[in-house]
Amino acid sequence: MLKIDLRILAVMSSLLAAFLCTGCVFKHSLNYGLIDPEPMIPARISVLPCSVWPKSYLIMGVDNSHSSESLSGFCGVFDSHVVSAFKNQPYMRGFTPRLLSRIHSKNGYQIKALWKTFVKASPKCIGCQDIASFYQESILNNDSWKMALTEFSKRTRLSDAILFPFMVEAKQFEKNTRGIHVTGRSLRVGLLLVSTQTGKIIWFGGKKVFKQNQALSQVSDPKQKQFPPWKLVFKDTLVKELWRDFPGRIH
Repeated sequence: MLKIDLRILAVMSSLLAAFLCTGCVFKHSLNYGLIDPEPMIPARISVLPCSVWPKSYLIMGVDNSHSSESLSGFCGVFDSHVVSAFKNQPYMRGFTPRLLSRIHSKNGYQIKALWKTFVKASPKCIGCQDIASFYQESILNNDSWKMALTEFSKRTRLSDAILFPFMVEAKQFEKNTRGIHVTGRSLRVGLLLVSTQTGKIIWFGGKKVFKQNQALSQVSDPKQKQFPPWKLVFKDTLVKELWRDFPGRIH
C-alpha cells in the first residue's frame, strides 16, 4: 500500500511541476569542443565561406537587431582566419572556399541548394543559448537537411565533414552613466563541424568579445566618439583558443 501511495505522490508531483511551469523556457546550451561522443578526424573537410547566422533563428542573449549587411562585411576577415588555422596542421585536411568554388563550377553543383535547406528549418528551440544547441534541436533531424548533406558530399569529392563559420552577432552601443560616457563594441562568432554522413555536430567552437571605452562627458559630434576599433575586437576574437579540441589539430 505504501508503494502505491508513493507512486501516486510521484505522479502528482510531476503534474504539479508541469502545471507550475506552463510557459517556462527551458534553456539549452552546449559547451565548446567535441560534441559527438564518438568523434572522428575527418579526412576531407569542406570549409564553407563565412555566413551570417539567420536572423529568424533566435538565440537567447543574442541581439538580433543588427543588419545582415553589417555582419557580412566582417566575413572576409573571418574567412582568412579560418583558412590560416589549417596551415601546418597535417591532420586537418580540407577544401578551402576557393577550391570548393572550382570543384562545384566544374560539376554544376550550387551551394545555394544546401543553404536553402538550412534556412528552411522550423525553429523548435526557444531556449537555445548557442548555435550548436539550436542546430541539434531544429535542424539535425530534418530529413531534407540530411539528404542535402549527402548530395553535397557526392558533389564535393566525398567530403565527410563541413565546417560552417558563422558571424552570430556584432553590435555597437553607447550609454551615459553618472556622467561617464561609455562606448562599446562586441562580436560573437561560431563554428560548427558537421558530419555529412549523419548530420551530427562533431565539434563546436565559438567566442564572444566585448570592448568598451570611457570618457568623462558625452561627445556630441559622432565623428569624435571613441569607439573601440573593430580591428582590436577581431584580434581578441579570432585567436587559437577558438580551435580548442578541434579534431586532429596539433596545438
